[in-house]
Amino acid sequence: MQQEILDQTLDISIITQEETESLCAVKVLSTSSVFEGHFPGNPILPGVIMVESVRTALNQLFQKEYRLMSALSIKFLAVLNPNEHVDVQMGIKHSSVEEGLKIDANLFCGEKIFFKMKGVYCAV
Repeated sequence: MQQEILDQTLDISIITQEETESLCAVKVLSTSSVFEGHFPGNPILPGVIMVESVRTALNQLFQKEYRLMSALSIKFLAVLNPNEHVDVQMGIKHSSVEEGLKIDANLFCGEKIFFKMKGVYCAV
């Protein structure tokens, strides 16, 4: 996915960064052209953008470029409509492993969890 599309759809900023856990604010930009096709009259945030948002957050947190090396699990638990949820959060637990960075991430708003992911990223 092109970074430009992600940047037009989400604005990610760091709230807290600790040794093994970080929290990011994610603003969903409902004016993104992504929502014109996904889906007309009933916009939802595409799953691929949720997955890519984790990589973008890691890039910001660690000031490196990362790529997903292996996805251990990806679960889409709720529809994220940009007209209903503009401001959401991303929690990321992270630890160094031989291959790179092991993560356990989720995208949520209050008690509602939209997406969960476990995986390994490597620096490029």
